[in-house]
Amino acid sequence: MINQADYVALGLACADVCTALDRGLSGKRLNDLNNSVCEAIKQLTTWVTPVIHTLRTSLTMLSA
Repeated sequence: MINQADYVALGLACADVCTALDRGLSGKRLNDLNNSVCEAIKQLTTWVTPVIHTLRTSLTMLSA
């Protein structure tokens, strides 16, 4: 079973990914990126968005 510490660890991992992306993409436009980078960002967005919605619901339920 997933507990609150797991949610915090996942959040920290996501923050690390966002920080790395921010550093790597700073000042670049979409046209400056190659296809593999664009595809990786697309996959990350596809996986992270549903998890964030799930986590919000779960955390709300945990704190209730």
